[in-house]
Amino acid sequence: MTEPLEGSAPGRQWDFFWAAVMFYTRLPVPSGARHSDEILNRSRQYFPAIGVLVGGIAALVLAGAEALFTVGIAVVPSMAASVLVTGAFHEDGLADSFDGFGASRDPQRILQIMKDSRVGSFGLVGMVLVLLAKYASLVTLTGFSVSTAAIIVVNAHTLSRLAASTVADLLPYARTLDRETSADGSSKIKPIADHPLTGGQRLAGVAWAVPGLVVLAVIDSFTAFAMVAAMVVVVLAAVRYLRARLGGYTGDCLGATQQLAELSGCMVAAAVLV
Repeated sequence: MTEPLEGSAPGRQWDFFWAAVMFYTRLPVPSGARHSDEILNRSRQYFPAIGVLVGGIAALVLAGAEALFTVGIAVVPSMAASVLVTGAFHEDGLADSFDGFGASRDPQRILQIMKDSRVGSFGLVGMVLVLLAKYASLVTLTGFSVSTAAIIVVNAHTLSRLAASTVADLLPYARTLDRETSADGSSKIKPIADHPLTGGQRLAGVAWAVPGLVVLAVIDSFTAFAMVAAMVVVVLAAVRYLRARLGGYTGDCLGATQQLAELSGCMVAAAVLV
């Protein structure tokens, strides 16, 4: 029997947080951490917190690597760290989305292609281009200032996950009408699609992005504003595109949104600062 979820006691919030860590990263969690579809439903409010965590790790690796290597080399382990921590969770969604939307215009066919574990030409080329653009942006930012680049990395990861979560709240889940979701009729993203976040949970997610933005605003307020504006543009574009092409979102679409929003934040910051 599934344990009912009541209230917002600190212990219960820890359940939600650890569920988010389990679902969105490869990081270890306490042995007593509980998991259920209901807990996973509530864990999405901590998606931006995962951005702080992953971005923080990537930023620390960037700062450490820059002290040992040239800027061009230091960015590589930083990017690799974020991929390893998440298990390429979002990059996989990006590649699947490129494959699906690039190969067909039929919604059901797009869903079928995105379920295929193989990476096609659209997915491979699209992912390589996004990673190259992210690398170039981070090299530019790190060459300008390592500390500023580290702060921007944290903000990009946090805001991009907030953007993906917002898209999930603004669109219906596209696989609801897809009878071939997987071999057993389930979907790894379905539990978090069952219930939209409440207003309070959305505000809690936004709160995780505030400290990083405040620090960045002290350094350069226009860069902070530009990064937020970039995330808003990505959300609006994603919602419009996914509604027109698919009628909703999937987990792969959220992964693609996160990656493109992260890239947009880094590119805009590089354009403003350098």
